[in-house]
Amino acid sequence: MPTGIGIQNPVFFIGVVENNLDPTFEGRVQVRAFSVHGTNKEIPTESLPWAVCASGNYELIHTIPSLNSFVYGMFLDGVDAQQPMILGAIPTQMAEKVDPSKNGWGVFPSENGEELSKASGPRDFGQPTMSRLARGESIEESYVLYQEMSRCEDMKIGGTDEKWSEPPSAYSAQYPFNRVIETVHHSIELDDTPDGERIMIRHKEGSFIQIDSVGATTHKSAGDKYDINCGNAHEFVEHNHYVTIGGNAHVYVKGNKTEEIEGDYRLLVHGHAELASGGQMSLNAGEQLQGRAADVKFHAHVGTMSLRAERELQMGADPVFGDVTVSAARIYNTGYLSHETYTTGSYKVTSIVDTHFVGSNLYINMNGVLPPLTPLPPQTVLSPTAIPFNTIPGIHILSGTTTNIKTGGALTMDTIGATIINSGAATTLKAGGIMDIGVGGIMTINSAAAMFLTAGGTAMINAPLVAIDDVVTLGTGVAIATPITPPVIVPPQIGIFTLPGWPTSGISNLPEPPSKSMSLQTYTPSGSGSGAGVFIAPSEEE
Repeated sequence: MPTGIGIQNPVFFIGVVENNLDPTFEGRVQVRAFSVHGTNKEIPTESLPWAVCASGNYELIHTIPSLNSFVYGMFLDGVDAQQPMILGAIPTQMAEKVDPSKNGWGVFPSENGEELSKASGPRDFGQPTMSRLARGESIEESYVLYQEMSRCEDMKIGGTDEKWSEPPSAYSAQYPFNRVIETVHHSIELDDTPDGERIMIRHKEGSFIQIDSVGATTHKSAGDKYDINCGNAHEFVEHNHYVTIGGNAHVYVKGNKTEEIEGDYRLLVHGHAELASGGQMSLNAGEQLQGRAADVKFHAHVGTMSLRAERELQMGADPVFGDVTVSAARIYNTGYLSHETYTTGSYKVTSIVDTHFVGSNLYINMNGVLPPLTPLPPQTVLSPTAIPFNTIPGIHILSGTTTNIKTGGALTMDTIGATIINSGAATTLKAGGIMDIGVGGIMTINSAAAMFLTAGGTAMINAPLVAIDDVVTLGTGVAIATPITPPVIVPPQIGIFTLPGWPTSGISNLPEPPSKSMSLQTYTPSGSGSGAGVFIAPSEEE
């Protein structure tokens, strides 16, 4: 009879894998078949034939058997035993460590032993070859314990006293619902445990992606993280969004950036803050715009600074210790209805050139309630009977050159104290009508040059004592010797202490700024072999 086509008289075997580093990169292994190859003293490992691992497809996506793992298969060439094929792995449990010199089988890898001989190391003695994660046993020896211990906890939520923490491990697998793909360092789990369904992808350094039974996702990177999107990126958060950054944050936008906030917006900076724009910057508020700082400075370094208010423009400083200083080449103050200036101290107007007061009517009232607060220098033009300026409440007009007081109507100077007019040049008192100079006390008119009192009508000088020194021209009218009773002078009621109240509205209701950070805690990302990094949030006292 003709011989059939196929495998004839195959020889099946059970063996142990002693080399899985295939020089042809085809996923082959060298296997010692019991009762065929004898001990390692009879046939060394390097002399064993290479076995093909059947995987059910043409792609090498199956797991290459680990060193010292037990497998079964057959010799395709029968008793010649030179063409082995591995059909599957045999679940085993190591009761003691592998000892090739004692048992005659097995191998000690010269390098990368933990990776190449999975399930045959000292930690695997007494353990089945099936993953602990799939069995749900000895979980404290798996990544689950480390994941729980390295959780980030008590992370501050910005602008509040609240905190958040990393979710705990969602592992609650029960056999046989958890499907595990595991190497020495990494694992992928598809867990269908009732009420504990989850997906877990884990890296040996502690990075993982976890999806728990309710769909909550935890994505942790123990090292650096890069998220690159070549198209558009869309992110939607239905509820709250919390971000805690242990180090610095930098955002660079090549184009435009728009943030639209339907609620309130708070930006708290514990250190310095800078807001810069290469073009125009606009701050636009529908209600009120407030600013507050220990010192506030605005500088228009090229053009104009404008301040405008539709109703009131208020400027103020502390009423006791504060100053308001305005300086410019020219200063214009315009009040279309009125312009009022109040002071509880002295009021000075100083001009190097001319001083002009122009108005339909000009009123200057002094009630002499307080003596002068500003001492004046000694005047050489004073007569021996004159009283120094700095001791007499009243009207004082002092000029080192020409002083002109002109009005189209009446000019009235009344005082219940002294009226002193001193001039270092000519002194002229001129009136187009009646001139009446009256004083309730001492009247002194001193001039270092000629003195002229001219009136178009009657000129009257009324005082208990009138002292006229030097040459005085009194005009060509008739001199009246009859004493005239000085008029009763009533001090004007100007209420010098009724100043307008300081504004109570304004920016005083701004909250206190956040405290300034005195130190920063450095976060060092973990490197290869160092395990997952854990960031410990600074305490509230720091």
